[in-house]
Amino acid sequence: MGQNHQHDLKSTAFFSQAAAQAMIKAGHGGKIINIGSGSSFRPSGKGLAHYCAAKGGVVSLTRAMAKELTPYAYYATRSSRAQ
Repeated sequence: MGQNHQHDLKSTAFFSQAAAQAMIKAGHGGKIINIGSGSSFRPSGKGLAHYCAAKGGVVSLTRAMAKELTPYAYYATRSSRAQ
């Protein structure tokens, strides 16, 4: 996996975690919206496996965090339509 795509997934995880901690500390819920890609559901193009894997990771991360933090925050992921 390319370094840029590792950063894509890691930065999403770290920023989502920081936002969730801030909302919990503030005592109210909120929304964290992570932007995905249509490639996370339907791989696109030759040579893009690393990109599709990173975007699929964003979707899985968002779903897992939503379940773990339901009492504090609502998470949503948005997938761009593949064109």
